[in-house]
Amino acid sequence: MFLSILLLLACDPVRTIQIEAKKKDTHILVYLKSTDSKHVGISSKTNPIDVSLHTNPQFRQHFSIGKWDGTSIKYLLVDQIDSIVMLNRQQKQAYTTPISIQQYLISKRKTFSKHVIQIK
Repeated sequence: MFLSILLLLACDPVRTIQIEAKKKDTHILVYLKSTDSKHVGISSKTNPIDVSLHTNPQFRQHFSIGKWDGTSIKYLLVDQIDSIVMLNRQQKQAYTTPISIQQYLISKRKTFSKHVIQIK
């Protein structure tokens, strides 16, 4: 019985957010509402989180086990993010409202179990 429970718990994936710059002219900025490490959710010592091939090509943060559902995205990410801005030579795309940020992050869930949010 104990072994069965242990196996079931071991199968739950860890929630992860990955932000990666894949192209030379791509620049991704995630502006946080606070850099205070006492809150739960996405955090960084720098604000904004700046991802580009010239500065920092990748940002990754792991959270508790489970999938990224609407509630966990709101509580761990949207409530902590002020805006997400993506720049390249051709365009600037910004998500500045909680609804637009949440919809964007939901659209970026990957894997069968939807435990990874991947922004490229």
